[in-house]
Formats: sequence, C-alpha cells, structure tokens
Amino acid sequence: MPPVIDHHAHINLNYGHRHRTGAEEVLRGMDEAGVDRSILIDLSALYGGDYRPGNAEAAEIAARRPDRFMCFAYLHPPLHGVEACLRHVDEALARMGHLGLKLHPVSDCHPANSREYVYPIMEKCREHKVPIFIHAGHAPYSGPILFAGLARDFPDVDIILGHIGHAMFADACYVARKHPNIWIDTSMNHGGPLRNALAAVGPRRLLYGSDNPTSHPIACKTLIESLDITREEKDLILGGNIRRLLGLDKKEGGRA
Repeated sequence: MPPVIDHHAHINLNYGHRHRTGAEEVLRGMDEAGVDRSILIDLSALYGGDYRPGNAEAAEIAARRPDRFMCFAYLHPPLHGVEACLRHVDEALARMGHLGLKLHPVSDCHPANSREYVYPIMEKCREHKVPIFIHAGHAPYSGPILFAGLARDFPDVDIILGHIGHAMFADACYVARKHPNIWIDTSMNHGGPLRNALAAVGPRRLLYGSDNPTSHPIACKTLIESLDITREEKDLILGGNIRRLLGLDKKEGGRA
C-alpha cells in the first residue's frame, strides 16, 4: 500500500493551557491510525506570540525524524511587520527545510486576501515554488470566497484551502472548482462536505489532513476510506496528491 501522509498536524497547540502538544503525541495518533508521515505546523504563536522559535522546533523535529515528519512554517505577518516576516520565509524555506507556508487569518486578524499581509507572502511562494496553506471558513477574515482573488492573481501558486471551509464548505467547493490551483484540505471530519468536495474537484485535488492532535487522524482517514471511489483514488487523497504537490518523488526518490 502506498504511504499515507497527513499534511495537517500540529505541535505546541496552545489555547492558553499549560499543556502543549509535542511530536510524541502526534506520533501516537499517527501510529494508531496507520499514518506513515505527517507535515508538522507549529502553533505556539497562534493568537499572538513569536512564530520563529516554533518553526525552528518543527524543522528540528523533521530533520531528526525525516521518516515520519516534514514541516510547513507558520507565519504571523502583523506581529513583526511584513519585511521581517519575509526574511523569515527565506530562512525557513532555503535553510530550515520547510516545504511550504501556513497562514491563519482568523487568529492574526487580517483578511485571507490582504494585499498588505498576504500578497507579499504569495510572491515569496511564487519565488520559492512552494504551496501555501490557509485556514478557511470563518467570516470575515477567512471566508472561502476571499480565496478566489488570490487564486486568480497568483495562478502559479498552489493554495491549500483549510478544513473544506468549515460551515462554508459550499463556498469552498465553488471556489476550488473555479480555480485549479486551489487544493482542499479534508480536516473537517464530516462526510457530507467531503463528498461535496470530491464532487467539486475530483480526487486529485483533495489532501488528507487530520488536524492531529485536535482531531484523531483515524477519523478523517476512515471517512476517506468510505468514499465510493477506486482504491487508486483513495490512495491519491491519502498521500499521492501531497507527494505530487510537493514534488517528493523528485526530491526523495523512493522514500515514503
């Protein structure tokens, strides 16, 4: 069976509690669900805080366990200003080993299509040829309709729309159907929106993401396995698509 890759997992998830999730907790869920590798995104800076130390930690974990982990860099553009953020992007992508970027417009209090904060980061994605993963589904900052302008203005940048747009999944499906550079993250754990996303874009632009450890990775994996599609199409969603999106076959050869 091809390797299963969860493109959406977190360390240092912190909503003001003392406990912060670590790689061991993520690994436990992965092993229970039969997930081979996960992309780690540090969230220690969610709702405020310096994002740079957490990105360094995620990169260190991925470097130590490349058989199980990869990483995307979480950004908070308003915190230290756009120029400082862009310098960190160069470091994260060119030297730290991050394979993409993550934005959370709701926690950072800016629209997903902000020309001040998001467009310069999109230019960096274009420069480095990496995808960007954006949390979606909460108005006014991350309604899926806001992704349309980004996709139109940056047709050569792949955009991962998070959580099938949450309750706004119909908008997410509409926007993704119109723009071939939008990919849909499956971390919602409801069968109806997932089937709608499949009908909208087909199996080749759906990415298995669990939001581990917020949600157990077996939940969404089970929903994908229940879809009325071929085994080959399920395998695309469960790992083949993210390998293609990140060019892992070229970068890593035969490694899972």
